[in-house]
Amino acid sequence: MSKIAIGFAILIGVIVIVVVLYFVSIFAQMIFVVQISEWKISRAKAFELNDESIKFTDITPEDSSPLEDDRNRQHLKASKSAYYIVNTHEIVETYGEIQEREYQQYTHLSIPDYSIDWVINREKIYEVKDGKRDSLFFEFPKNDGPNIWWAYGVSKDRVLLGISYQKKAENELFEFIPSTKELKKVAIGVNGYYGYPSHLVRIFEPEGFNGTLVVYYTGSHLFGFGGDSIRPRQSHLLLYNDKFPEGKKLLSLSYKSGLIAEIQFTDGKLIVTGDCSRPRQVDNHERPQRTWQLEAPFW
Repeated sequence: MSKIAIGFAILIGVIVIVVVLYFVSIFAQMIFVVQISEWKISRAKAFELNDESIKFTDITPEDSSPLEDDRNRQHLKASKSAYYIVNTHEIVETYGEIQEREYQQYTHLSIPDYSIDWVINREKIYEVKDGKRDSLFFEFPKNDGPNIWWAYGVSKDRVLLGISYQKKAENELFEFIPSTKELKKVAIGVNGYYGYPSHLVRIFEPEGFNGTLVVYYTGSHLFGFGGDSIRPRQSHLLLYNDKFPEGKKLLSLSYKSGLIAEIQFTDGKLIVTGDCSRPRQVDNHERPQRTWQLEAPFW
């Protein structure tokens, strides 16, 4: 057998081995998807603080119980928010009209304290006058086919916009300044808590707390295929108040420490509840919740 034939046979053998190993690895990941995710979770850093003055302490009681399924719990206040996709809990007012045989759905965002009265359709924001759609106020850049699916007024001259795209499977969070019509990207790759649009971003305004707390989720841990099988890798906490009208990121919490599901304000401290439960596809999916205490000189 010539050297060329031997070399060709070796090359074919190597290619076959690589292909087999590739499919074996894919198959192994499908079989051990839960174990792989649990290993990644165990190795993750518990949290990252974005300011040295923040004190973040684990105060989880020994008898901590699992957090109840809160996928249907409401975390938004109708007076400051508007949904484009989700139409539940009386958050949305829709406006329909026929234009070129296409039904157009508008979402109404009215915040009298912030002098905002808009209707939103896809990438466009219109002003409202005398109860009717008026002039175009702002149009989001049309790259990749954006849709404004959510809006929330976090301070007098700041509105958060949730953006999805027709040409890419990615959600992004932007800060919009109405007075200057400037856009600032806050986060990319925003993922849902349960895969629902209503859980892509959460708003907390605890009683007695002077400010707005925004939670969004990124990354993903896969525990199966289809249905309730994914959880975000991290939850991120932002603060908007009189001292930081432009917003300030406080921390990022890994799934290992629980996804931020609830925030309360007690004795000048924020009490953050972390949900450690796994998707329903996982055996023994209920896990004790984690409780954290957050102290900072910002409120």
